[in-house]
Amino acid sequence: MGGCAPKMSGTVTSRSLAWVSLLAATVTLFWSYTLPTVEFTQLASEPEIYSIWGGIEMLWLDDTPVLAAIVFLFSMVFPIGKLLVLSALLRRPRHAPAPQRTLLWVELLGKWSMLDVLIVGMFVGSIRLQLGPSVQLARGESHPGIVMFAGAIVISMLCTRLTARCSSPRGRGTGTEAGAPPPSAPGVPSASPERAPRAELPARLVSLAAGASLAAGLALPLFAVSKGFIFRNEVQLPATAWRMLQEQELVLAVSLLMFVVTLPVARSLNALWLRWRGAGPRGYRLAAALDEWAMLDVFALGLLVVSIKLEQLATTALLAGFWFTLAAAALAQLDAWMLRRDARRF
Repeated sequence: MGGCAPKMSGTVTSRSLAWVSLLAATVTLFWSYTLPTVEFTQLASEPEIYSIWGGIEMLWLDDTPVLAAIVFLFSMVFPIGKLLVLSALLRRPRHAPAPQRTLLWVELLGKWSMLDVLIVGMFVGSIRLQLGPSVQLARGESHPGIVMFAGAIVISMLCTRLTARCSSPRGRGTGTEAGAPPPSAPGVPSASPERAPRAELPARLVSLAAGASLAAGLALPLFAVSKGFIFRNEVQLPATAWRMLQEQELVLAVSLLMFVVTLPVARSLNALWLRWRGAGPRGYRLAAALDEWAMLDVFALGLLVVSIKLEQLATTALLAGFWFTLAAAALAQLDAWMLRRDARRF
């Protein structure tokens, strides 16, 4: 077949869709850099409005150069670099060998560009200091720039999947017969009729500890924000995201609920199923896909940035949920590594 993948609707190939998504991600990303992303208002003060670059500059001027460097790396260097790499991959001849290692790194690092979205989401959700319904001591509000930026990152992640499909032997129309199973994610076997044996006790304990830590991190407050003896606000992730939905902060709320709650929970449940029941290659391919999109690790880094920044605005106390979330992120990474290792048994 001449295209890099089976044709969709008779005319559109994965390669053409990848180019369209790459163009859309590029335009949306650079447009987002020109727009304001967040507004911060304090009582008796003028509103402070920041773009992505303005937020980086603010962190630098507030004597937090490490935070400024982290946000700059994940909000500007990574997204732009990823688009350049995807462009280079799509320009390769269709018969050229697939650079699977490059694709693997692009997939693993792509989600970290969502760091700024999650930081703004938690910042907006945490800054709700008010006296009664009418007097607000402090408030954070999102602007269109962060919506555009989130859209650009998600589109670029979809472009990565389309590019990986184009680079697979089946996608190029060589080396695999029609009707064969779809290619697996990097590092995961492509096909086997066998089921993996049930996991050993240490692997089960890691999966169980990761799931329990995640449940505790979601159930318990992450931190408390207070202003003197007047106001104290405990921030719990699901409740904060739900309140943001009611306040029409839809993109930020959906990003938190999808990438930090729903997908990490699904990843944990799938890992527990694999550990206790065993599964064939499809279960491990699902685990690899969930690892690519679940962003608990990105959120954990964002929590550190938010907690440090909030300390400059109000009194911030880290609570049990914060530490359970960090533990869950670390254990999920260990669990994912062990799953990839186990997948090589096929």
